[in-house]
This record gives sequence, structure tokens and C-alpha cells, in this order.
Amino acid sequence: MPDLLTLFPGLVDQLPSREGAQRPIGQRRTIRPRSLRPRRPSPTLTLLTEIRTILLRLDQAAEAQEALYLDIGAAVEQLRAELAISTHERRAGNEAIARLSRQHTELRRDLGQTELHVPLRHSRRRPLG
Repeated sequence: MPDLLTLFPGLVDQLPSREGAQRPIGQRRTIRPRSLRPRRPSPTLTLLTEIRTILLRLDQAAEAQEALYLDIGAAVEQLRAELAISTHERRAGNEAIARLSRQHTELRRDLGQTELHVPLRHSRRRPLG
């Protein structure tokens, strides 16, 4: 494609001087060679990579927290089960002791080894009976 200066020869006289930074109309711009040094990444790209790493760390922390909560929940359930068992054993032991005590007292009464137990009467004069 021919440039405008060749199509319109009278146009050259009307153009301003070429001493400034202006280039003639219709001429292609020369491409500057790129330097070989690496370019600094854009701030947007830097922020996106930082956000991505932060989100990955948050996901890892959330997974660790969830695992910790599951471990704590399992430990709490185990302690509850052990407490229920020990409570049941304690109640059963107390009932057995009371039953054995009654049977022992009945046997002693039947054998005549003991008299009836008379409880102490507390009063203001004798507070310990």
C-alpha cells in the first residue's frame, strides 16, 4: 500500500518540520528491539499469586482445624463412654455394698450375735449423742 506522501505530493509542503518528535503520516513506526532483561511482573499478577497462596494456606489450616475438632470430638465421646461405665460400676458397687450390709445384719440377728442397734439421740446437752 503506498503511503500518503506518494499519493499526495503537495502534502509534503504543508507538513510541519520533521525536527520534532512527530513522524510523517503514513510511514510505519519502527519497532524498538526489546531488552533481554526479564520484565518485572505486573502488580496485579503479584497480588493474584499472593492471594492464591493465602487461600491455599487457609484451606490447609481449615482442614487441620477440622481434623483437630474430629480428634477432640472422638476423645470427648470416649471420655463420656468411660464416665458412663464408671458411673454404672459405682452405682452397682454402692447397691451391692448396701445389699451385703443388710444381709450381714440379718444373719447376725438370726444368729443372735448382736442386739438391735439403737441410734444415738442428739440433744443440746449431748451434741455427739
